[in-house]
Amino acid sequence: MIWLIGSKGMPGMVFDQKGSPAWTHDLAVAIKKIIDTGNDAYGTYHFSGEGETNWYGFAKEIQRR
Repeated sequence: MIWLIGSKGMPGMVFDQKGSPAWTHDLAVAIKKIIDTGNDAYGTYHFSGEGETNWYGFAKEIQRR
């Protein structure tokens, strides 16, 4: 996304697909909490950030930073 925005400008984005992106730091903290329990906590986990955005909003935030 960074390369695309830098080389070709803002690409066309859909507005009707929403999600909750997770910051890598927040995800790392959650994973550390699981590891620190000391249990055999294996399986599938679901994690998301707070709030909601669409692909356009996500791309605009990347462009802003």
